[in-house]
Amino acid sequence: MAMMRKLPDAEFDIMRIVWQKEPPITAGMLLEGLTRETGKAWKPQTLHTLLGRLADRGFLRFVKTGKEKMFYPLVERDAYLQYET
Repeated sequence: MAMMRKLPDAEFDIMRIVWQKEPPITAGMLLEGLTRETGKAWKPQTLHTLLGRLADRGFLRFVKTGKEKMFYPLVERDAYLQYET
């Protein structure tokens, strides 16, 4: 993995949901969790853009099964929070 960087707030919100769920997690599960946690309606396109960035940065990996992508965390929550402090 490339050197870890501090995540922007929106990407951290996504990772927080990923860390709460048992992998794999779908974009639909993320949209539902993000709407519930942040109180904002997220656009699927925005979520997909941010998921791509998180994958590029080495925070997530995905496996495509049919039309759906299944996401898995590559960075543990505790490791990121330790890095951030």
